[in-house]
Amino acid sequence: MEEIILSKVEVITVTATYYNEDFIKKAKALGGFWNESEKDWEFPKDKEKEVKELVLEIYGDFETED
Repeated sequence: MEEIILSKVEVITVTATYYNEDFIKKAKALGGFWNESEKDWEFPKDKEKEVKELVLEIYGDFETED
């Protein structure tokens, strides 16, 4: 499995996620969107806690870049 990494700039970025329909549905509900050019999911910064919970729920682990 690819490593899941969360990084923060103006948005929270989730990279290296494999396709998962539950993740997509829940990511969109949190205001997340797929950034086609970067090939990653991006979320509003104020959803950080919920994004971490979602990644743990679906993928089981992640690392952060601070």
